[in-house]
Amino acid sequence: MARSATQPALSEEAIVTAAMKLISRKGAAALTMRDLASELGVSPMAAYHYVDGKDDLLRRVGNHVWSLLAVPSAEEGPWYVRLRLSMLAERDALAPYPGLDAALHFLDVEHKRAFENAELDLLLDAGIPPVQAVPAFRTLMSWVQGHRYIESTLRNPNTRRPPGMMGKAQVLALDRDRMPEMHADDYFMFGLDAVIAGLRVELES
Repeated sequence: MARSATQPALSEEAIVTAAMKLISRKGAAALTMRDLASELGVSPMAAYHYVDGKDDLLRRVGNHVWSLLAVPSAEEGPWYVRLRLSMLAERDALAPYPGLDAALHFLDVEHKRAFENAELDLLLDAGIPPVQAVPAFRTLMSWVQGHRYIESTLRNPNTRRPPGMMGKAQVLALDRDRMPEMHADDYFMFGLDAVIAGLRVELES
């Protein structure tokens, strides 16, 4: 279908940029192709000349985000320091795009896969055998992804438990007489450091 003279020219870069703006405002789960068309000022079908649908769009957004990340070099420290820096850089990169990681969970995102492979290589290159490195890496990934899920759930008023149904941990977290206020980054850092410390004990003993 020929492009209308009144519609702006499209490109993959323009489409990905528009999708990232929408995800920043609404979250990845709420992204629709119709919203994308509205953001771009084109007809609803115009973007389909560049992407196959929402999954393909999300995959391209993910590839862009992860293409900007790199695992730190050996000069920046031992494997556990570099792994920690990698996880923090990834968290910072994803922060503006709520729900993106969860939306990509079952999609093959080339640059995301390459980044995770490079993180696993930190363990393997340190001389840790695959029989230990693989489960160690999966343990860390499971914690990080689980934390992201819980964090997004707590931020969503539609899924957050009402006060009368909160668990003890939630009640204590809000009790300023017994605990200082902690933010999502505080919980993430505590858990990340605890998991990596545990892996060091297990892998280096």
